[in-house]
Amino acid sequence: MITALMLSMAAPLSGDLHWLGAASSDTHSSLHTAARRYERPGHCDIWAVGVAHLGDTQYYDALEVLLSASDVVVFEAVMPEGAVPPSGSTDDERIASTTNSLRVLAAMAAGGPMPESVEALALAQRPSHRPSVNVIRGLSNDAWGTPVAFVKNGDGVVVRSLGSDGQPGGDGAAADIDVRVPDEAGADGGTLQRELAEALRMEFQLHNLPYEDPHWVPGDMSAEEVQRRLVGDHVEGGSDQGLGGMLTGTSTTGQFAVGLIRMLPAIDRVSGGRAIDGLRLMMIETLSNEQLLDQGLTIYGEQFEQVILHDRNDVALEYTFHHAAEASEDDAIAVLYGAAHLPGIDAGLRAKGWQPVETRWLPAISVDLEASALTPEDIQAIKGWTDMAGSMFGG
Repeated sequence: MITALMLSMAAPLSGDLHWLGAASSDTHSSLHTAARRYERPGHCDIWAVGVAHLGDTQYYDALEVLLSASDVVVFEAVMPEGAVPPSGSTDDERIASTTNSLRVLAAMAAGGPMPESVEALALAQRPSHRPSVNVIRGLSNDAWGTPVAFVKNGDGVVVRSLGSDGQPGGDGAAADIDVRVPDEAGADGGTLQRELAEALRMEFQLHNLPYEDPHWVPGDMSAEEVQRRLVGDHVEGGSDQGLGGMLTGTSTTGQFAVGLIRMLPAIDRVSGGRAIDGLRLMMIETLSNEQLLDQGLTIYGEQFEQVILHDRNDVALEYTFHHAAEASEDDAIAVLYGAAHLPGIDAGLRAKGWQPVETRWLPAISVDLEASALTPEDIQAIKGWTDMAGSMFGG
């Protein structure tokens, strides 16, 4: 089960360039991710930055330093359709767009006290889901440019737009639009990965990068579009029992996995400190094994791989090229996505004339084998297992 989660964090390493790699010696083992700078004459530089969703504190510190030199960072974030600022050319379009955005704000505020403002809600999200901070800020106004607000009515707390006239009450397009804030919060999309990071004494990506920076912008497919494209897929990618349900901890498999992960500290104590280091080493060996990664997403079916990997790559590139078209030659743009996506990002950049000119490798997960309780036999067994599994999958 843990292996399936690790494979869901990676994908095939096809093409000329690798984006994940391991460095091993008798005393140390580490997983590295690549960041590459691309140049095109007369255009801005573009950094393609592969990221591991779990890693050491120093890893995310190094990523933040690297990304701080970019004028725009386009990042991976599957959000609801209403997570973009509301707009429209007709009142009907504005009503629909505003309603979707109010639903997002209501979901974000669910289960907590009534926010004093949209900005207060944004700041409250920072400890748990930093990518949502700027998204929420972008929803401060409705499609007519009037600020929205949280208010109490007979049904509880609602988030309200005053409609086309910006005044309370009204009819038709001028009518208030209210969306009730649910009493209970929905599933947290990072539950399983966050639990695993904590158990393995690592950090979770969404907690450790500055997504709230105004220069960081989401560039991904909406959750509803992912769902639409997966409808009918035999792996039920959009259901609570699919991969999404596992990662949120809402599916049966996800709940079981969270339970096992929470047992890891106790298992580590019983094993004399070998369990956690052993799992960290297994992650390093698994994620750097090309033959295993070649099968990483195929277990969920071709349609799942097409949508989750390739279709989302197209969206990421669309956002990246949009910002590149507005940038000056002296600017730099970064596209920050899971390392799984980078072979496709690389191909898309090359197709538009950008070529890689610089590579930096950042250590994401490390194990000090000299200080670890792992025995040489343990280490050999873990490496032998991944080699054997890779050979089996590789045919």
